[in-house]
Amino acid sequence: MSDINKQALREELSNPATGSNAHLRKLALALLDELGAGEQQIKTLESRNHRLDGIIAAAEKRIAELQELRKADSAYHEMLKRLYDECDTGERRGNGSQSGVAMPSWLTVEAARLLLGVK
Repeated sequence: MSDINKQALREELSNPATGSNAHLRKLALALLDELGAGEQQIKTLESRNHRLDGIIAAAEKRIAELQELRKADSAYHEMLKRLYDECDTGERRGNGSQSGVAMPSWLTVEAARLLLGVK
């Protein structure tokens, strides 16, 4: 039922001279009131759903960002582990003098750890 028809029906039912039965008139007016309240509630819920959709989209974006950070953090830890392993190997071999390859020093590894923020 369109808003125009509801308004016309409301005006007709509000006039006691045109209605044949007062009880039916009151019932119809009450139903129109409920219909209006229901339509308002639908608008409110649609607005809330739209706002929640925005919140969900932002949360999903943040989750993706955090997952990428976790991958990067894992890569940093793996890189540091390799540096520590190379230091251990280099110290056992006299810091690479036998192989001709200079191994990173503990100072280099610690500096890398601090720069990467790895504990």
